[in-house]
Amino acid sequence: MPEGDRPARRVEPLRSRAQRPRVGAAERGARSAFGEQLSELKILASIYVLVRLYLLGLDAYAANHSFGGNLTGPLLSWDAWHYLAISKVGYPLTPPHVGGVLSFSNAAFEPAFPAMIRLVTVLGVPSISAGLVVSVLGGAGATYFVWRIASGISSPVVARDAAILFMVLPGQAVAWGLLYSEGLGIALAAACLYFFARERYIAAGILGALATLTSPMALCLEVPMAWAFLIGLWRRRRSRAWIAVLLTPLGFLSYAAFLSLRYHDTLYWWHLQRQAWGASFDFGASLIGLLHHWTTIAYQGPAYLEWGAVLCVLGLLAAMWRAKLPVYLSLYGIAVLLLLVGTNSLGFKPRLLVWAFPLVIAVSKSLARPWRYAVIGASALAIAPLFIAYTTMGNSVSQP
Repeated sequence: MPEGDRPARRVEPLRSRAQRPRVGAAERGARSAFGEQLSELKILASIYVLVRLYLLGLDAYAANHSFGGNLTGPLLSWDAWHYLAISKVGYPLTPPHVGGVLSFSNAAFEPAFPAMIRLVTVLGVPSISAGLVVSVLGGAGATYFVWRIASGISSPVVARDAAILFMVLPGQAVAWGLLYSEGLGIALAAACLYFFARERYIAAGILGALATLTSPMALCLEVPMAWAFLIGLWRRRRSRAWIAVLLTPLGFLSYAAFLSLRYHDTLYWWHLQRQAWGASFDFGASLIGLLHHWTTIAYQGPAYLEWGAVLCVLGLLAAMWRAKLPVYLSLYGIAVLLLLVGTNSLGFKPRLLVWAFPLVIAVSKSLARPWRYAVIGASALAIAPLFIAYTTMGNSVSQP
């Protein structure tokens, strides 16, 4: 087009500051909220890094104390080596027996955590380092979703303190200090509850299924989901909560079915737990019997430690009552505690109490700031002795 035929450019007149379009209050508020959340995340990420480095320092101490300087020794203590073995060679072709009964086997441990380790090793990462990568990423994810759940029901300060308390729970000495599946499993469980509360039932169900494929402890997710579904039916309200109810147990059930087909025993997983580990659901009889004897050591640990754990649990329940948590969080936390009480091989072990993470939110929400900080400090101080005890003293403490 000839230059003379081109349309003239439209020149916008200069505007004074008063004439320029103003950013709406809602947009300014959104930007401010995002900035605050980003600031909180930076604080939490810094504390998380410090906690994980602290645990690695404790690992080095325990390695020099009891493992001849072998840094992998404490990391693979107790059941941790099972997960690493599964990531390398999978499950045995035939079930091991001793004296005509099923013996300890890798088959007692769900496959999601070892599968993630195997996936990382494909990138050329050594297996133990891969386990640490999965544990660290899982722990970070768990902390994030605990913080997001708390942010939805409390102030930013309370939510931040809840996440910090979660990071320094004494049970993290085992859940994060050893190569256990809790880092991944609790991240999936917390994400499941987060999406379930927002009625994103397909995402919640998929995450719940992955959680139950990591640990049977995640089956407690079924309780709040079933409650929400039944309440919907009672109120004659259409709800798709049934999707999450159906999907969540599929992880565990699919693994149990795999074992049934592999070992030609429909109830193999349950038979293995009972015959090899002596585990059964006795409605709390073994725990109550243990509490009568102050120095007795059982699967749940020494009686005097269980008494301490019982008092802590009572405090957690009182905090839950005072905090008035949403029903779905309360039901999940109570379900975890009931499972720990009712199963004779569990008890209130610190590692397993981490699964009841909504109660951490309740503590943060129900206490004034000075008391919250006191609880956080006391909890952080308990990590080192617990880690050292579990990694250097063996059965004289208890099984973690």
